[in-house]
Amino acid sequence: MQLYVCRVHKRGVVMRDNRVALEIGYRLENSDNKTIKINAEVGRGASCIVYDAEYTDSIGAAHNIRLKECYPAYLLIERKDRGALIPFDANKEQFQEEKERFNQAYQRNVTIGNTLGLINSTINSTDIFSCNNTCYSIMALSEGSDYSKYEDASLTELLVHMKSLAQLIKKYHDRGYLHLDIKPENVFILPETPEHILLFDFDSVMTKEELALTGRYRLQFSDGFSPPEQIQGKIKKIDTHTDIFAIGALLFFKLFGRKATIEECRISTSFHFHEMRYFSEKYQPKLFSTLEKFLKNTLSASIIPRWKNMQQVMDCLDALIPLSDIDAIYLVDSFQYHTACFIGRESEIDKMHYIMEKNQLLFLSGIGGIGKTELAKQYANRYRNEYNTIIFAVFNKDIVSLVNDEILINHIEKDEKESDIDYFKRKIEILKQIVTDKDLIMIDNFDVDSDERLETLFCCPCKFIVTSRMDFRDYNYPQITVDRMENIEDVLQLFSSYNEIIYDAEDTIAIEKLVEYVDYHTMTVELIAKYLRVSGEAPTLLLECFMQKEGTTNTKDINVKQRKDHRLRAESVNHHLETLFDVSGFEDTEKEVIGSLSLLANIRIKKQRFEEICPIEHISEKLNQLIKRGWIEYNEKLDKISLHQIIQDLIYKNLRPTAENCPNIVRGINQYITADTANYIERRMKQSVLEVFMNRITGSSIPYAKLCLLYGQKDKLDEAEQICLRQENKEVYDILQRIYRKKIKLISDCEDMFESELDLEDYLAEQLKRMEELLDKVIWYCQNYTDNVNYKVKECIDTCSELDHFLADNAWWYSTERNPNIDRIYNKMADIYDTVTGLLPKTTFAIDEKERLYKKIRDFYSGEDLGALYRCEFFSNVEKAYWYQERIDELRVKMNGENADVVVTDGSVTTYSYTNDVSCSALAKKYEEEGNYQKAIEYYQKAYKDGDEWYENFIQRIAHVYLKMNQPEKAIAYLEEILDRDKENEKNSNAYFAYSSYICIDLIKNLIKLQDYEKAKIYALELIHYEEPDVYKEDNSYAVTYVLAAYYYLYIIENEPNKKALFWQQCIKYYKMLQNNKIEEDIFDFIEEYLIKEDVCFEEIFAILDRIDNYNTKDIKEKLIVNFIAKNKNANEFDKYHVILMIEYAKLFNEYPYELIKEAESNCEKAQELYLEYKLQDKYIQSLLYETKAEIMSNDKDYEYDQVLELKRKCDYRLLAEQQLQKAVDDENKVKIWKDAADSYRYVEHYEMQIDCLEKSLAIIILVLNQYEFSRFDGDYWFSMVDLIRAYIQVGNFEKAKYNIDNLYKNAIEFYKSIGNSDNSWERIWNMESIAEFYSECALKEKAVNTYLAAMYIGLEKDSNQYEILKDRDMKINICKISESINCLLEGEIENNIIDKVIDLKDTLVCYRDDYLGDKNTYDEIISKINDHYQNQEIEFKK
Repeated sequence: MQLYVCRVHKRGVVMRDNRVALEIGYRLENSDNKTIKINAEVGRGASCIVYDAEYTDSIGAAHNIRLKECYPAYLLIERKDRGALIPFDANKEQFQEEKERFNQAYQRNVTIGNTLGLINSTINSTDIFSCNNTCYSIMALSEGSDYSKYEDASLTELLVHMKSLAQLIKKYHDRGYLHLDIKPENVFILPETPEHILLFDFDSVMTKEELALTGRYRLQFSDGFSPPEQIQGKIKKIDTHTDIFAIGALLFFKLFGRKATIEECRISTSFHFHEMRYFSEKYQPKLFSTLEKFLKNTLSASIIPRWKNMQQVMDCLDALIPLSDIDAIYLVDSFQYHTACFIGRESEIDKMHYIMEKNQLLFLSGIGGIGKTELAKQYANRYRNEYNTIIFAVFNKDIVSLVNDEILINHIEKDEKESDIDYFKRKIEILKQIVTDKDLIMIDNFDVDSDERLETLFCCPCKFIVTSRMDFRDYNYPQITVDRMENIEDVLQLFSSYNEIIYDAEDTIAIEKLVEYVDYHTMTVELIAKYLRVSGEAPTLLLECFMQKEGTTNTKDINVKQRKDHRLRAESVNHHLETLFDVSGFEDTEKEVIGSLSLLANIRIKKQRFEEICPIEHISEKLNQLIKRGWIEYNEKLDKISLHQIIQDLIYKNLRPTAENCPNIVRGINQYITADTANYIERRMKQSVLEVFMNRITGSSIPYAKLCLLYGQKDKLDEAEQICLRQENKEVYDILQRIYRKKIKLISDCEDMFESELDLEDYLAEQLKRMEELLDKVIWYCQNYTDNVNYKVKECIDTCSELDHFLADNAWWYSTERNPNIDRIYNKMADIYDTVTGLLPKTTFAIDEKERLYKKIRDFYSGEDLGALYRCEFFSNVEKAYWYQERIDELRVKMNGENADVVVTDGSVTTYSYTNDVSCSALAKKYEEEGNYQKAIEYYQKAYKDGDEWYENFIQRIAHVYLKMNQPEKAIAYLEEILDRDKENEKNSNAYFAYSSYICIDLIKNLIKLQDYEKAKIYALELIHYEEPDVYKEDNSYAVTYVLAAYYYLYIIENEPNKKALFWQQCIKYYKMLQNNKIEEDIFDFIEEYLIKEDVCFEEIFAILDRIDNYNTKDIKEKLIVNFIAKNKNANEFDKYHVILMIEYAKLFNEYPYELIKEAESNCEKAQELYLEYKLQDKYIQSLLYETKAEIMSNDKDYEYDQVLELKRKCDYRLLAEQQLQKAVDDENKVKIWKDAADSYRYVEHYEMQIDCLEKSLAIIILVLNQYEFSRFDGDYWFSMVDLIRAYIQVGNFEKAKYNIDNLYKNAIEFYKSIGNSDNSWERIWNMESIAEFYSECALKEKAVNTYLAAMYIGLEKDSNQYEILKDRDMKINICKISESINCLLEGEIENNIIDKVIDLKDTLVCYRDDYLGDKNTYDEIISKINDHYQNQEIEFKK
């Protein structure tokens, strides 16, 4: 007999489970011809085994069911071979009783299931029958799983399930039932309905009356889910609270993944919620206190504290559910408190508590350094439990910045286009909705007289504590003025915490007088203590020194002074600090050190880095002294230094650090900022440091002017300019020209455009005039600074090049028409280039630098820069550009290809190629366009000689020049020369042979023009001879086109009707062979004739138009449309197609929006008029009209965006796509059609239709991907999937979004594996980041963090064979391996091009730490390594 061993509880006894289940595939049959096949065992109870089974009814229909078999574990019963259960003799009677109870339980299940309110919450038992000497009940099988196998996706889902369970059990209680067996196996979870669960297994369910009649031996219990009274069989103590314990136990089990221990069921226990499955630091603190309350009132071994009715359970769950939503909108707690020493202030804390109980807000007013912040924090720490959330926010600039930056609301972020004030207003409105008087916001350092937005913030219904140096009693705010500490013993204790020296009685008295003298000011006391400790000076001497410095002669004067100034004043404290500073006897170098540090306001900086930036002699020693004396704060763990706000203000005010008295840090900052920087993150950090420094430093020296130039802000540039202009030497000329170049850049940025009172046209004209004036100044200072030719040439060329780029970047300033202001600037630039061109040969630059400078001038004239259309249109000079190119080529001869863009080595021959070079061909074309044909021929010949032109192209170009010279014979001869050479090569087995068919076409056309028909015929036949063999090959469209063209020319030449007809038949034959391939220019004449001679249907004319490229083909398309309309006016359905053709006609003009937009609009209007005139009712044509008109209007500045949008919204893009698909010839075209339709729907925010179109597009793409192994992954598939996911998120269908994100991730990994190693690591990381962001938007934070880790792994791991581990990234074992691999990879070098991405990923991972389910230590190591090795951690900014 087989054994199935488990533990079963009955009558309080634990026993082994030796039951043997029915085998899979076993069939049960009854007398009604119904059969049941066993599919799987799914669970066991004390009295039964449960199976998944298939039930076949009397007509042969199959149903999936749950089958429950009466099979008690605690009786000795043997399973026979045929399935029958035979009890041992001693257990026969008991087995019979169990079967009766099994039948009673079935009846109870049916009764409960039919009870109003429980019908949809109970497993539906449909039948019971006898077989195998036992009983079986049939239950309907719902899709889902029991709770022991189901994992809640979030804490919220778990609590919703618990609420549903509590509601259901309450219904049982309301009807007099107790369940008495609530455990995961008896709770059934239905998919996609978290609020709906089912209960099954009703063996233990009974009424209270039945319970009273039942002996304790009948009671079953489930270990870990039943309370003591049930386990011990204490019938009288069992009631509704018994089921309540089970609910608490079930919640504990799902939270922690284990059953509660006996100790955890005691009322005195503490729960370690940081160990629960769903733990996150993002949860509100109130969640954990409420969870603790829930567990202590449910999961209690004692009945007394346990809730007595299920409504209490439900009420608490109602409170927990919103608290558990990690993505909910709530105030994020930011208060942390750690203090080494807090002494005294008890009365102030009591007073604060009293005021806060009765008022919304409290101001703590007092001078700096008196301890306001520490007092506020101490209050918040002591009364932490009275508040749900505490925010600690430092006031820096204004209330708007404080709310926007310091008061965090979960899932509320500033929109990209949202202004600061709009964001502030939005956050205030949200705060009004979410905060209560149980939330506390502390605002520290509100040291301003007022802020107009403060009252707006106080409208939020939470509590506020504000610390300030100002007095706010006049505003009727509750205020406590924080004075000196009341008890001298507390102050002396504070002194002793910083100075442990044991003093004699005289010194002790002196110390007491000192602390009295400084009015018990805590910071001053701290500094005095440290000064005495470090200096070793006697307190009596320091007291005497203080008295002399401040003009006090004896202790009597001290008492008089304190009577006059009983309350602390900021002036007196600052005076004491100044006195102590003076008494300390700082050397000038120490003053420079601390003064320099005060310029780095609110910055903590690595001690060593500061020593490098401020290289004062013996800097390290000086810093250590200042740290010991307490003037500089030093964090030993971080090795960073900074100044306390009070000291920072004192030093800055009294030492007044400037560029003149702190010269070392001025030079050091200049070097620090200009030093090479590894990545963007460091550059951003340096810029922030420079901004802080420049906001505090002043000066009048040249080093200061250089620093202002480096900073580049307008006010500082103005300062630097004035400093330099005051100098009487030429040394400042270089600085001045650079200042003016920076000012030109600022003008081009147009930062003051919206503040200007001028209209746009006048404003831009003014900007250009200012640029011109500054250009004049730059050139003057460059020319007069030095006689050094190198300097003059380089600075003038670089200035003009910069200005040229600024003008190109601001092309929106001007139209294509001439602008006199721009012309003057460009003319001056041309003059400058002419001047420096004469100087360039005299320079001593290295060859590569000379090449660079010549190239800048060449590019100015080349006319090839599409980004500078105005210059190219009006100032290009190919002749000049070529002259500079020749100078460049002369230099390159000496460089041996050093700066070549492409190097090709073929045997012993190496060829160097350069992009953007100006060729002889360009110059030849220019001469040809000007009519200088001899020069054109000369330079075409040179181009061929220099290798700029292929032989065939070179000869053809010369032939065309001769045609323009009206020398057709020479042109014909040149073209024939090419074909003759081809035929010679055909005879030479060692030569490459390819017949130049396009030359032959050109030759035939020109022979026909000359009416040399015989020769034209010969060449047409020759063309057929060489191309006809290829027409039956794959990809034969060019050969077919050439043969068709040749036959068409024969058709034109031929006069004999029969032959002419035969040639036409050949034309038709080859035209049909073209199928759907592109119609090239070579057969445009044929197509025009074809439409005239043949019966072309409407569908075919549209196909022909589609097959002709849009580029430069307006004329032929226009002819075809006009001719076709004229020919088919009497055709069937002409009305309909006439409108469509007019729409196509309008589109032709829309391809030239700058020149022909009004003609496009006119023809579109004509199409609309025809539509109305013909009284058409055609949705497709109407949509086509809407689409075309919207496209035309979007190109016309006379129409507003909303007008275009209104038309687009009327358009049925899916209908248009379906029509276009009928003409689509390949998958790529079909994909594009659906993708375009989807984009159009996205534009009008019709996301459901966008989704529909994208899914149709993807259906085609996926077939291609499967066929070609992801060859098109990076194109259509990626972008279509990204758009689809965004659309699903937009409509709130997160399940569909998740499904598609999972697929995108899976296919991305497969694609990266298939293409192997690649240089596109940055792009791969970016793609993975996008996927992670999608997961985050769907609130799938665990998947998001795992994908961010995958992104980092992909960036670091260059062997794509190692990507296999990424497939199942969500498995805990795999994500741990990925993290460990990243940790190892970080030990090596990271490529420079991805360092910024890795740092960005690290910053993101910091935010997602709580969501990571792997080893947190490894996770933290990854962050730490990137911080330590790849990110500048030397500087941090205090809040």
